[in-house]
Amino acid sequence: MISIIIPTYNEIDNIRIIIPKISGVLNREDIKGEIIVVDDDSPDGTAFAAKELSLEYPVKVFLRKTDRGLSKSVIKGFELAEGDICMVMDADLSHPVEKIPEMVKPILADECDVTVGSRNIPGGGCTEWSFLRRIASKIAGYMAIGVTSLSDPTSGFMAIRKSIININIKVLS
Repeated sequence: MISIIIPTYNEIDNIRIIIPKISGVLNREDIKGEIIVVDDDSPDGTAFAAKELSLEYPVKVFLRKTDRGLSKSVIKGFELAEGDICMVMDADLSHPVEKIPEMVKPILADECDVTVGSRNIPGGGCTEWSFLRRIASKIAGYMAIGVTSLSDPTSGFMAIRKSIININIKVLS
């Protein structure tokens, strides 16, 4: 089973689109999975919308009212995950849900423990992003030079074998 973790903040419109899309891919590819929405108390009602979708789709919703933030939300998703593989993706539809099978298959085949989606490979990219968001992403990627050889270290689209995750991570603010 795979657990797809979606950290959210003010993503009500996107969550209503992405959850059915993910569920459709899982069903089409015969992949057993769950979708975990970790919401940072969005004032637009994202958590409520996700909870409504849980009546039809395999969705768990965790609402964070304190100690919020992207990395903390992802770690909480890892803690809640029941799958052998944890996948993290953004709710803003910038990560292609149709790539989910391609990202988990190498892990299931014991070829690797982690896969990372990249915008910097043929077929990748985020043309719908604003110029400033693209520049910010590029700058963050340049800051990672020497730390990692990933072509897109700020991608946020990854799958990882849960057994290698150390949940006892302390996030410093």
